[in-house]
Order: sequence, then C-alpha cells, then structure tokens
Amino acid sequence: MKKYIFLILISLISESKAQWTTKTVENGFEPAYRVAICHSTTGKEFLKMIKMPDGGVLLLLYVGSVCTENPIVEYTYKTVSGWEPFTNTGVTSTDKKKVYLCANLAESIMLPYFKNNSLFKIRLDDEHCGTTIYQFNMVGSTRAYDFIESDVTPTE
Repeated sequence: MKKYIFLILISLISESKAQWTTKTVENGFEPAYRVAICHSTTGKEFLKMIKMPDGGVLLLLYVGSVCTENPIVEYTYKTVSGWEPFTNTGVTSTDKKKVYLCANLAESIMLPYFKNNSLFKIRLDDEHCGTTIYQFNMVGSTRAYDFIESDVTPTE
C-alpha cells in the first residue's frame, strides 16, 4: 500500500513541475544569450523563446515538418476567466521544421495571457498537410519570460 501511495505522490509532483526550462547559451561564437523551452504535453513538439538582438522576444513552435509557407495559426490560452483566443499568420522557417509564432512577444497583445495562463493550445492550419493541435502546460511561463527579458551577464 505504501508503495502505491509513494507512486501516486511522485506522479503528482512530476505533473505539477514547471514545463518551461531555461538556460544561458555560451558557444564562443556569438555573445551569450538566453533560451526558454516548453515541451508539448505529448513531448514531441516544443516552444522556444529567445531574445533577439533588437530586444524583441521571439516565440517559435518546433513541429518537425510544416508544408505551408504561411500557415494560419490559432492560439487559445486557458485563464481563470476562460479561454482567450487569437489568430495570426505564422511564418515557416526555411528548413520547414518550425513556425515563427510571434516576432516580438514583448509588444504583443498576447503577452498578459502568455504569462498568466495554465494551458496554451495552438491549432496549426497547414493548407497542404492538414490541421494539427498542439497543447502546452504553461506552468512557469512568467518565470521563463522574465528570464529571457533579463540581461545576460557574461561569465569569466
């Protein structure tokens, strides 16, 4: 019996863990920069947030394969007051593996919802390959956004 209670507690703790991970990248070629990543609830796809040299915060969706150059992207954030939907046209990367969702999250009307929600769903309407829905647990999104926005201090 104790074994089952222990397993239940471990599973609850792991599910409540923040989905966003953050790190500072120092590769020796470019100045150090910060990255935040959130894996989908299936674990296959992920969101990546980085700060651009112009100060904008870029949000990308890595999906593995996209067929349409500019797919319609619908977002919905689950907040305390309900779902908050948005629609945008995404831009596909040249390698067709990611979709640029937001060129500057810092100036987007979505920012308050991005930082204060529990669940984020993205419906990618790929004209040639069909429609796919991705879901992300947004626990820790405010912490991840604040990490990206903070300055990178070079290490000695």
